[in-house]
Amino acid sequence: MNEMSNKMKKVILIIINILTLSSCGIDQDDHLVRWWNGNIPTKLSDKEEKIRDLCYEETKYLPENTEEEREKSNLELIKCLRKKEKEFGIR
Repeated sequence: MNEMSNKMKKVILIIINILTLSSCGIDQDDHLVRWWNGNIPTKLSDKEEKIRDLCYEETKYLPENTEEEREKSNLELIKCLRKKEKEFGIR
């Protein structure tokens, strides 16, 4: 029983570390952060929609067969969104 308890503690700590480290690069005004905090925008502005559409077009053909490829694809999408937001003067 004690061995199982130690394993569970390790698993929980690993999960907490992964979640903590994965959120380090997220901007406070990011859609994910706003959603997490309960501040979900009901409609994107025209600029935000245009940015989302442009970035989707740029990243839609990236491979997403494995978990690693999906993570890379999502990171590229986030990088694109941030870059375009700067270009368009949002945030």
